[in-house]
Amino acid sequence: MVTSVLMFVWTNWVSSLMTVTLLTLITIKYLDSRRWKLPPGPFAWPVIGNASIFKATPEDNSGAKRVLALTKKYSSDIVSIKLGTQQAVVMHNINDVKEAYAKEIFNDRPDGVRLGFKGILGNDGQQWKEQRRFALHTLRDFGLGKNRMEAVIQSELDYFVTEISRHNGDPFDPTDLVSNVTANIISYLVFGHRFEYDDAEFQEMIQMVCQLFQYGRKVFLGNMVPLIKLFPYYTQGKAKLDQSLDRLFNGIYKPEFEQHLKEYDPNNIEDYVSAFIKEMKQHENSTEQHWFTEEQLLYNIGDLFQAGTDTTAG
Repeated sequence: MVTSVLMFVWTNWVSSLMTVTLLTLITIKYLDSRRWKLPPGPFAWPVIGNASIFKATPEDNSGAKRVLALTKKYSSDIVSIKLGTQQAVVMHNINDVKEAYAKEIFNDRPDGVRLGFKGILGNDGQQWKEQRRFALHTLRDFGLGKNRMEAVIQSELDYFVTEISRHNGDPFDPTDLVSNVTANIISYLVFGHRFEYDDAEFQEMIQMVCQLFQYGRKVFLGNMVPLIKLFPYYTQGKAKLDQSLDRLFNGIYKPEFEQHLKEYDPNNIEDYVSAFIKEMKQHENSTEQHWFTEEQLLYNIGDLFQAGTDTTAG
């Protein structure tokens, strides 16, 4: 009898404590949102926030469609969501995005998308400015947005049409073929050459790049909601991400760099890697801070492929 009473008291005490804790978190969240005068947005659950929005589904692999639906639901081009414990504002209107990126205050990047504070896409500050400026200048020199690049694209489209013709008019999924075309155009700019579509290393590279998005999402969610790091969802995703990065960097990008370094001719700069090597050599004895290093180059190569290969086909 005494034991039953004690269990009843204990159960009710725990339930009351959980209820008070939940109500406290909801109140803090409400007061916090009022303090920041945030744009409209969905209710954010304690701890996980709105992380469920980004759960992959067959209809919406990245969560982008669900975020877009929020702008319609709240009749606003700007909505607020909670990425775990991190407050975020999502901009849908192109003019708002341009205005935001023109201001220094928006130049930072969340820790959750960084891979060692290298590269271009996930970086910020002076390092980002230096590498972004160099990339834009170099790619323009090699024809980006010019007639020279048009010829490269046209040439790759000839291979594209040839592959389509092999299906003899039968329906097929063009996703992989579009990835091949896009990756080869990027390869021309970065490495100075294209790959055959059936090249095993080429196909592995595309697969690894796509896996960075797949497993990177799991790591990103783990960084938003630290509790997730305790579960296989995160630990297995992180292990797969590291494997893909290692294979890309050490198995594909680095051999390309070493071959370019071996054949380097300062009077014959025809691609991004060669141009970067030239900058590396010019900065070898420089006393000024710079980021023209082999490691930085490998991250940059990865960013350039990620920016187009999977996003174009997806």
